[in-house]
Amino acid sequence: AAKGFARTIDDAPGVALHTLSWGAVARVHTGQWDDVAAALKTAHELLDAERYTRPPVYAAPLYAAAAMVAEYRGKHGEADRLLEILADTWSSSDLAKVTEHPHATWCKHTGPIYLRRGQFDVVERLVAAGELPRIGHEGDRLGLLCELVAATGSWDRADSVVAETRATGQTYGLQALQAHADRLEGRASLA
Repeated sequence: AAKGFARTIDDAPGVALHTLSWGAVARVHTGQWDDVAAALKTAHELLDAERYTRPPVYAAPLYAAAAMVAEYRGKHGEADRLLEILADTWSSSDLAKVTEHPHATWCKHTGPIYLRRGQFDVVERLVAAGELPRIGHEGDRLGLLCELVAATGSWDRADSVVAETRATGQTYGLQALQAHADRLEGRASLA
């Protein structure tokens, strides 16, 4: 992502914004949260002022990552503001035809916000299976579903969720899903 940004910033700022977004998503998982906030600031520099609150859909993952970081840092108002921007982005895109909830497309980062807030009904909507599964989204959806089952103590669901998660991981070659399944299986066993 960093190389892509450096190569495209001068000639293709839209592509640079796209790579900036995916770089920020990766930085969430490596704990480089200050860099996620810096990436959002850089995105604003690349966007016209009126687009700060109407980013292109390919920049939305950055907003989702920034919302999660804000929530975990106790900046709930900032997280809510970014979630609202994501809802607006979703409603004005083709994604509105794909997912039931405006934050489902970015559930890897929006889901933990709702889990942390104890809004399990919202998380249930985020993890609702779509009619046309998308490989990358299925991994995010099932990882979040594993966390939801554990957070709610719905141990009667654990076996079926573990089986679905393992099968999907194997079918699509999503190795991280095995870790989600293992963790849920372990939590269920301890419970």
